[in-house]
Amino acid sequence: MKSLSAGRSGKPRPRRSWRTHERARDYLAALDLCHEGKQKAMASRLEVSEAWLSRYLWLARLPDVIVEACSRRVTELKDCARSLRPMLSDAKANVLAEAAKIAARQQAAQAGQGTLIAVPTVLARLKEAAYGPRQPRETARIDSNLTMQQRGRKIRLEFSSDLSEDALRAAMDSFMRQHFGA
Repeated sequence: MKSLSAGRSGKPRPRRSWRTHERARDYLAALDLCHEGKQKAMASRLEVSEAWLSRYLWLARLPDVIVEACSRRVTELKDCARSLRPMLSDAKANVLAEAAKIAARQQAAQAGQGTLIAVPTVLARLKEAAYGPRQPRETARIDSNLTMQQRGRKIRLEFSSDLSEDALRAAMDSFMRQHFGA
């Protein structure tokens, strides 16, 4: 026997067809109606952690355009929401504008015109909308044993794992002199 639950319309439907976003919105509505906006009381009543409930409530508050741009699959929508939280707080207008473009393409793909955009691509485009294009790595050879890659304010040094301690120290000294001046 299938488990049934009532949705917003009050009509019973199989629980497995309940989309995560709808469920999250139902939790948000119940938070105000039944628990007077107290997350702790609701989490206790549902027997879930406050962090779990908080993630669902944040998912419910996602703008519809974001939901349409991301996938409707449960895990992908949750991953998308987790990644979007800092982007929306940093550059909401830019992210929403790009999400609207992506959502339009996703709807066209669902209608048979083109292909769906994968969630990692959606997130990359939204991240670029929020923070600008990714800076290319600058690669420089410090000496024959050490290579430096720089992206923005971060530096990554690479060397062979079979390099001797003396050779590595000499290469690091060379890097320190070049980078900080001597």
